[in-house]
Amino acid sequence: MLEVAKEQNIKTIAELDEALRHSKLDPVSIRSTMRVELMKNAVMQREVDGKLFYALTDAELHQYFDAHPGKFTKPEVVVLSEIFLSLAGKNPADVQSRAAQLIKMAREGADFGALAAANSERSEGSVRVAVKSKGLVGTFEVPNLRQDIANAIKNVKAGAVSERLSQTRESR
Repeated sequence: MLEVAKEQNIKTIAELDEALRHSKLDPVSIRSTMRVELMKNAVMQREVDGKLFYALTDAELHQYFDAHPGKFTKPEVVVLSEIFLSLAGKNPADVQSRAAQLIKMAREGADFGALAAANSERSEGSVRVAVKSKGLVGTFEVPNLRQDIANAIKNVKAGAVSERLSQTRESR
């Protein structure tokens, strides 16, 4: 009840009781109901939850864990960002050279988001996507990644830069 009083900027219990009566509520009845509910919850926690939780031995807990590992694990996830360089109408050697230069800059500590915004060529319509996204592609569960992407990032530490991943439209 004190929390409700604080939320309503009521300073004293007497003011709270008066506000409750003004709202046609009986403060004594409300306190009695709250007391009964709090006692029920305390008994449930001590007599039911507590006995279930504390009655299990370490061996039983381990046995349950070993029998149900899927309940305690989540698939590994990765957050992927990219700098997309198009080959359309360009010399592939020039694009590869530019990719190598961008990888070197990123590995030397350049801000990846800034590099992506300035260099990535992926667009939706006529708008370059990376200007807003800073190269962020999204979060993916590792088991759901395409095999070529999974292979390219499998030994890359968080925050590091992988080797370039060559891809043509036909391989998508």
